[in-house]
Amino acid sequence: EAMTSGLISSTKPSPTSMTTTLRRMPTCGAASPQPSAAYMVSAMSFSRLASRRSYFYPNHKEYYYLPKEDIAVHKSLATYVNPAFRERATAENCYTRCSGSFFPLLPGCDARVFKKSAGGEPYALLDENALNDVPIWNSYLRAVLYKIRKS
Repeated sequence: EAMTSGLISSTKPSPTSMTTTLRRMPTCGAASPQPSAAYMVSAMSFSRLASRRSYFYPNHKEYYYLPKEDIAVHKSLATYVNPAFRERATAENCYTRCSGSFFPLLPGCDARVFKKSAGGEPYALLDENALNDVPIWNSYLRAVLYKIRKS
């Protein structure tokens, strides 16, 4: 069960692997390709993690942490929260939690970053919006190609 990061290669398919395949682009460039025309096939496979990650807000000084709810809220909203139930946010607790499936991000990929901890590895949420977001996949593919080129 060998695996590598970035583009995943494995000797056995992973039960948490997701593959996206696009097949409708003719290599000949014809507007209406014949059924026998060759097609360009693009497939990307990566491990996805079903778990909880956090979105860390960039400026923790603008937020308050609500320990009972385990979330950070902007100070403009925190004024409506009883001071006994809020505390100034730190870099470690200035987040909003999110559950779902996540995939690892590479440097240079433009997507909303989720992490397990403030200094942790970056992940992106794999939801319906992300699956249909062409700029995210373009930047991900550029990052993968850059990583391949550098190695």
